[in-house]
This record gives sequence, structure tokens and C-alpha cells, in this order.
Amino acid sequence: MTTWIRILLAVLSLTMLLGAEGCPFTLDTGEGAGGTTTTSSGAAIDVGGTSGALWQVLFEDAITITVRAGKQVAAKQTPGLQAGLVTLLGGSLDAGSFCLRSDVVCPHQVLPGRTAILQSGSNAGAVAVSFNRRGPLATLPIAATGIAGQLDGKELMIPLAVGDAAQGSCALGAASLLAATASASSGNGARADSLRGRTTVSYDGACINLGGSGAFDPETRVELSMSFAAKRE
Repeated sequence: MTTWIRILLAVLSLTMLLGAEGCPFTLDTGEGAGGTTTTSSGAAIDVGGTSGALWQVLFEDAITITVRAGKQVAAKQTPGLQAGLVTLLGGSLDAGSFCLRSDVVCPHQVLPGRTAILQSGSNAGAVAVSFNRRGPLATLPIAATGIAGQLDGKELMIPLAVGDAAQGSCALGAASLLAATASASSGNGARADSLRGRTTVSYDGACINLGGSGAFDPETRVELSMSFAAKRE
């Protein structure tokens, strides 16, 4: 294990320990003194434990673009990330070009290629996941080395619209979420060695239009979603 990985795991561990002792824990995400509190209803599978683990993450190429008017799905397409311009509900979006913007983060950019995961709490249901400081996620406090989430059994849920990432002209909307299922291929099933999931980021139409993409109603929500698989190192 390289020196920088040891440092990352150590800092993540310290962040979680400083948050609280036991479960639930609090991780500072810039939402004020309280931060974000996560709880778990049952014993969670091992995805890193208190020592932490590294995961190799690989995203699929297909990106699902969903336009919502209120809570209703108004349009939806699943092109390849580099498929070029697609038109939905009168608006146009080139996902590949959009994801090059520095003020946004796309689904495949949320997690590092080697992602660190740590657990804490009596049921190991409190989780912190390392992330890339890009777009709205770059506004999170420097002290926040991981985004807090919950592992309930084998189901991992990491809300992404946290703290300052939920503020500003290209804030992450409430639908922004990393969700995955952990599984074990050997042993007694208590130690996960693979994850399969999906990362979704949500922006308002006005943010999409800032990059030169055309004519999205500023009141609509545009969600970008991609599937991923991860293997434990």
C-alpha cells in the first residue's frame, strides 16, 4: 500500500472518530454545527471496517439523462457518454462536453478510481466514502475527507446534496445520490468484495443552460445517472 493511500485512510479514520463515538456519528459536511447524521437499522456487511479498505471503481459508458417537470418524468434517454448532442423536451445536451465543465460533477467523476471506504458505529452502519473535489463537491470543507452515508445490511446509500454542494447556481439537487449493493463471493458472506450501484447527480435547467446547451426550462430538473462496479483490493 503506497504512502498516500495510508495517509488517506488515516485521515478518513480520524474524521470519523472526531465526528462521534459509536453510532450514529456526525461528519461535518458544511451544514452547520450539526453536520449530517446517519443511522443503520441492522448489522452491516464489511465494506472496509474501522481500518478502511480501497476499492477499484469502474463506470459504464452509458449515461441516463432524465428531465423532470415537477416530480414527473418529462423525457428520458440513455446515450453513450460521448454520443454527442441529444435533444430532450426542447433542450439539448452533449453529456461529454457538459462533464468537462469545472462547475459541475458528473456521475463518473464523484468517486476516485481508487475509493476509500470506512465504517464505524456499533452495527458498522455509519460509512464515509472518499470523493473527488470537483464542481459542487469542491465546496465541501477541507476537513471533510469523506462523504457520510449509511450501510443497512448490504445496501449502501450516500446522499450527495450535502452542505455547500447543495448551494449555488449549479448546486446538486436532492435526487443526487450514490446507491450500491455490496456482495461477498466467498467466506461466510460477512466481508464484501464487490459493489454494484448507480450514481445520480441532479441539476436545474438553468445550470445546464450555462454551458451553452440549449433551451432547457430553468424550472426543470435534469438528472444524469451512470452505473458502476467496484472490486475490493
